[in-house]
Formats: sequence, C-alpha cells, structure tokens
Amino acid sequence: MKMMHGCPTETYHVDMICMDEEGHQIQASCMHRILPSLQDHFKLDECLLITRPSLAPNNSTYNYIKNNQKLTFSFFTQIQKSQDWNGPKYNFSFVNFKDVVQNRIEVNTTVDFIGYVEVCFNLEDTTKKDGTKGKRLNVKLKDLENQQIIGTLWDEFAIRMHAHFNAENREKYVVMVVHFDMLLIFKRDFWQLMIYNFCFLSVDF
Repeated sequence: MKMMHGCPTETYHVDMICMDEEGHQIQASCMHRILPSLQDHFKLDECLLITRPSLAPNNSTYNYIKNNQKLTFSFFTQIQKSQDWNGPKYNFSFVNFKDVVQNRIEVNTTVDFIGYVEVCFNLEDTTKKDGTKGKRLNVKLKDLENQQIIGTLWDEFAIRMHAHFNAENREKYVVMVVHFDMLLIFKRDFWQLMIYNFCFLSVDF
C-alpha cells in the first residue's frame, strides 16, 4: 500500500500478488480512483474471479516475483468472490543461504527463505526519510548447512520478534519463514536480508 504524497492518511494505490491454481503468480495494482469500488475484495487468502483487468509490462520499482507482466484494475474490472479453489494456499521457493553468500542471487530481488534465529540483537530506534520514528532489529540466521546471514526487521515486525525471542517461556529454538523478502548488499561485500513479510515459530527438540 502506498500513501498519497502530502496526504499520509490517503491511499494512493494498493499492490498485491495474485496466484492461480497452478501456482503461477503475478503482481497487481489498484489505483485510488478505483479502490472504493473494489477494496472490499482485497483480503488475504480470498479466492476471486477477476474479469477485464489490464495487462501491461511490470515497470514497478520492486518486482516481487519473476513475472515481467502486471495486472492493473480499472473501471471495467469486475471481481466476484468464489469458493472454487483447488490450488495451493502458499507457494514458497526457498533460497539456499550459500547461494546468497556466494553472489548467486541477484541483488534487489525478492526471495523466500527459512532459517533458525541464532542471535537476536538489541532493538534500535531509527528515523525514517519522512522524519517519523521507527524500530529496527537485526537477527543472525542460520540454515541446515550452517550458512549464516543477517536479516533486518522493521517497526512492528521488529518489536514482535524481539519480544518473542526474549520471552522467558518460549521454546528453545526460533525459526523464521519469510516470503517475498528483499535482498540487498550492504557496504559492498555484506549481504543483508530486509524482512518485511514473515512468520516465526518456536520449536523445542
């Protein structure tokens, strides 16, 4: 969701990712002029029948999936809720940490990964570009091959992870599952995962 420039309470457009029953994904966008008539349909895990959207090249700043086409909802687009879904609920494509460390993954692309939280660092205060205050949390993640990488969580995600990791009654291990994470390179040779969409679970074994 992107807010209107100069009007932080007004939504400019909403981006989403749609998936068909074969697991193919495509990015989609709805501008603020169309949003009031369609926004009630835009809910996580909803099965929708979408007719008459526009299809065009995906020129977005961040391409969350490997698809060079993008759907745009217009005044002619019609959406109906459906219960007839026979496809997967999730479609993960997990990367290997070793591929990240050895520069086999393209920078500024999104990835899915799963890893054990080996170290949870201190929660930090940050100042955003618009002057507002936020929170940041770095975590050191390890996969089954003992490859390590740093991930950064922001704001609500950072607060939740910090509280969960430091809870007295949590299980021994914390595992993160991340979908559509942004991969960046920091200070030339230091890879870092920018975590915006994740879930975590605790296990004891």
